[in-house]
Amino acid sequence: MKGDGKYLLFLVLLAGLILEACGAPVLRWAFSAITSWFEEIPDLHTNISKLAGEAVWPAAVVTLALLFREEIARILRSIKRFTWGDKSVDLSEDLDAIEQRVSRYGLASEGNDIGLNDKFVRLIEHAPSAAILESWKELESLLREIALHLSLNGKSGYGSRRLIEHLFKNELIDGSERFVLVGLAEIRNKAVHTDEVSRADAYRFLENAQVAKSTLNRVLKNHPF
Repeated sequence: MKGDGKYLLFLVLLAGLILEACGAPVLRWAFSAITSWFEEIPDLHTNISKLAGEAVWPAAVVTLALLFREEIARILRSIKRFTWGDKSVDLSEDLDAIEQRVSRYGLASEGNDIGLNDKFVRLIEHAPSAAILESWKELESLLREIALHLSLNGKSGYGSRRLIEHLFKNELIDGSERFVLVGLAEIRNKAVHTDEVSRADAYRFLENAQVAKSTLNRVLKNHPF
């Protein structure tokens, strides 16, 4: 089967390391046998045997890294931030993607600067994840209002994500606006499961939520229902 050879080599290497750790220096013995042929060279036997023992663990680490480089790369790509004993989350990549879309398509927010909103300033300072949840509630309220106009309010299965898709399919929002709304919904879902959100990420979420809020207000204002 595909990959069997790699895992067999791993098991052989692991067995050798276990024997070495348990006091059965198989690698030193192998080098001892080889260097015994060259007794005429002073201290060659001793020095190479010693070098073999010291090099076995670094060599094993390098070998394992080469054998499992694809698996290691996949794990590293999936890790955004690693901490002990908490549930921290890094939202910066998701926010980068949203902001790139906002910038590329010239999306903009309307109304007051969120920095002047004392409620959110306090939340960002003391509970950044709560600031994200509170900001999303404003978007959910607008989505429910739109759903009411579309006679979708209360229908089974019509949550926020499905309503966003409905607006997109019916050309009430475009692809970039859909991307922003869906991205914010995903970030909100991540924030639900952690208290470890940075203040910078929370503020960026609020800025982009203002863009989404302007989109939904435009839908309510400009499209007859």
